[in-house]
Amino acid sequence: MYHIILNKIRFNINRLIIPILIRYNFLNLLSLLFLINLRRIKKILPKKKHKYKIIVLGKLAGNEDLYASQIKYNKDILYYDCPRHFFKIIFKNLIKNSHLISDNKYLSNNEETEISKEYYQKYIIKLLNNLKKMFPVNAFIGFNFRYHAEREFHAACTKLKIPFLVLHKESTVTEYEKKFVSKVHRNYIGRYQGKKIGVYSNDEKKELIKDKIAKKNQINVIGCSRLDKSFRLRDETPENQILYYIIDNHRGLPNRFFKIYGTKFFQKLIDKDHTKNFSWKKQHLETLKILKDFAIKNPKVKIILKGKQGNKIDKSEYQNLPSNIKFFYGGIGHNLIHKSKIIIGLNTTALLEGIAANRFILIPFFFKKKSNFIKKCYLELKLKPKNYFYSNKDFFTKTKYFLNLKYKKYKKNNNFYSLNKYLTNTKGMASLKLNKFIRDNIVKDKKINLN
Repeated sequence: MYHIILNKIRFNINRLIIPILIRYNFLNLLSLLFLINLRRIKKILPKKKHKYKIIVLGKLAGNEDLYASQIKYNKDILYYDCPRHFFKIIFKNLIKNSHLISDNKYLSNNEETEISKEYYQKYIIKLLNNLKKMFPVNAFIGFNFRYHAEREFHAACTKLKIPFLVLHKESTVTEYEKKFVSKVHRNYIGRYQGKKIGVYSNDEKKELIKDKIAKKNQINVIGCSRLDKSFRLRDETPENQILYYIIDNHRGLPNRFFKIYGTKFFQKLIDKDHTKNFSWKKQHLETLKILKDFAIKNPKVKIILKGKQGNKIDKSEYQNLPSNIKFFYGGIGHNLIHKSKIIIGLNTTALLEGIAANRFILIPFFFKKKSNFIKKCYLELKLKPKNYFYSNKDFFTKTKYFLNLKYKKYKKNNNFYSLNKYLTNTKGMASLKLNKFIRDNIVKDKKINLN
């Protein structure tokens, strides 16, 4: 709670002061304010005296990948956290018609906007050149190459020979969603102008190269580091607890793109069975109804409902819950896996974390038939029929079966096909890959000259 309040205060101060400093061209004061905003990341302090400094433009799940790696392997890098909103505020104050720009629509036909991007990039170069006198750094790390407020920052760093590394985590997509992402990439995103992108999977690397986001030598497959924690959970015997990752209505579907570009732009890609109102809402409501029923009839079984931060939640659905059901919203879902024996969800990376942790997986499927369209809208996990439930009765039968099974940490409960396909981590070794990725991109340039 203390950190949340502190972050809100910091945001409000930055929102008031940054526009004034930009308006009157107080670059020294803006540089000083930037340094005041930096915080040492205490979770991953170096084991030895630091030789390098890296500034991290933090993001929740991305941070967890970095922490998973550097807690174990960081020898001599001092990491600092910088709030992402700092550069977003600068962006909004310097970019003309900034409402036209978003993560999924960076390229525009507005001449005034495009000219202001160039000015914004030059301004960042001035800021970084000014910062070198006070606080020289060896690299910056971000977590999404599409994040609009950082795009010109990537280019500015490259021109100053400062490595900007992106640890890209947005790669767990369905086969149906993939082709929509590709069309957006090719038409509205533009090339990545930083040094390197680290991606979870070979599939993602191939897609980014095909879509001309980055060149082959700019992309490294590093796997998902935070999955290493899940592998270690295999040694912990879970309780008789069920963990339900609340289903996002449109996860794995292209609906978010329809809101930005309309459906006409994707006309040739939309499946004939993809009706206007298709979503996972029914899967969620039926699952929630079944869990409430199960909780009442099995009061000794704990059930956790976990909502993802940023997803819209209808709070009325979670009122008057049975006493053995607890609802959580936000935060890292991984922390709830270790006590849970059964993991329920749909199209979420958390299911893959559950597979790595050797937990029993259950996925709702309330469709009369498995059409090719529906198949393409589910992540390709290649699990067994026992891992899907089709009705209230089927859920009760399979859940009781899993709860009554004695947990054996040496018995593999799931195949690892999906871990290799989406996260390139089947042995819990991605943390080492990430550490190598970072060091390979900063140690070669031992002394960064910002001139």
